[in-house]
Amino acid sequence: MSDSILLIARDKKSIEHIARPLSSAGLTLKFCSTDALRLKSESTLIAEMADRMFNDTVVIFAAIDQGSLHETRNIQTLRRLNSYIDIVIAHQASPELFRSAMQGGVKDFLVEPISVEELKKSVQSILQNKRQRQRKMESTSARISSVINARGGAGNTFIATQLAATLADVSNHNTLLFDMDVQFSGTKNYLDVKAGQNFLEALKNIESIDDLALQGFLGHAGNRLRILSGHNDKSIPLLEEVEAANFEPLLRILCTKFQNIIIDVPRYLDLLTVSALQNSDDVFLTMTQSIDQVKDASKLIQFFRETLSISENRIHVVINRYQKKLEISTGDICKALNIKSAYTVDYDSIAASFCLSENKPLSTVASKKQITYALYQLEEIVGGTAIKERPSVLDRIFNRQSLPFIEAFE
Repeated sequence: MSDSILLIARDKKSIEHIARPLSSAGLTLKFCSTDALRLKSESTLIAEMADRMFNDTVVIFAAIDQGSLHETRNIQTLRRLNSYIDIVIAHQASPELFRSAMQGGVKDFLVEPISVEELKKSVQSILQNKRQRQRKMESTSARISSVINARGGAGNTFIATQLAATLADVSNHNTLLFDMDVQFSGTKNYLDVKAGQNFLEALKNIESIDDLALQGFLGHAGNRLRILSGHNDKSIPLLEEVEAANFEPLLRILCTKFQNIIIDVPRYLDLLTVSALQNSDDVFLTMTQSIDQVKDASKLIQFFRETLSISENRIHVVINRYQKKLEISTGDICKALNIKSAYTVDYDSIAASFCLSENKPLSTVASKKQITYALYQLEEIVGGTAIKERPSVLDRIFNRQSLPFIEAFE
């Protein structure tokens, strides 16, 4: 990918003195007006900016218009773009503009009249750092898999926790379950987790994280399963408090420590969730058999393909709590979503409830159940080895696994 610059300003004419030297240095220039940015939807803006953060593009915001009204608008633009901008060029060193820039993770703040050489040096330094990060990311060994709901209540946390636990406990993979819900984490409902620290603290202290410090952030749920959670039960952080610019460096560190990373992605789009999806080898879209779920799944798949450029073979649709007797079939869902196939995880409220009450994975408390076999099939996609031959009808009858104190209700 060629080096490029995205220049954000009120109009092209006002930044000719900035664009000319950058163009002469062999850099590809693209322009976006602040008025056009205001018209973009949040999901489109996040996807476009996140994509530029992780390739060879430097984003420069020219906040050079004079007057109090323009300064107010410049600050509003900075706050909306938050962590996406690399360099700010200002007409004057306004304390509030400078503070907004630094809080958003801007790499450099230049005041007019600018030095052309200083600007070129800053651009080249940022490009070099981005290339280094990308090479490190490509050289890491962990397989990253994200799990996200098509609509609330489809069970993505259940699928994510069971997938991670199976990789760790059955396939013996060193596995990380990364719960990205910074407000209402549900991981502890399914696993007996010895608490670690909130991953938001890791984002804030990314520069000082070494192997020893990283262990302090990770919760334990068995010998090979570690948990990185977004919620510590003490407070509910606001989304704008998240240090989004440090997410990719944190993910890079984690990739060097684990064979598999399962990310439980909350159902909202921001820089963190979009980055997680774009960096994933597999995206599991969890849904149930309802019209509303199908409609939302269709929208998300279109967003994955067209906006995030996630290829079809990386997207896996999972129909959770599947029941053959329901009116909407697997074929109906595949046709509506324009996909070749979908995975099903059978409805088994007893096994799922027991798993929830005991804080233990299905691979431990219900290893012979059909619901567990279905999860083994998902685990095989991400490199797991738990899959076994499907039990025959006779095997399921004579080797039926009972769950303690609830077997009478089966």
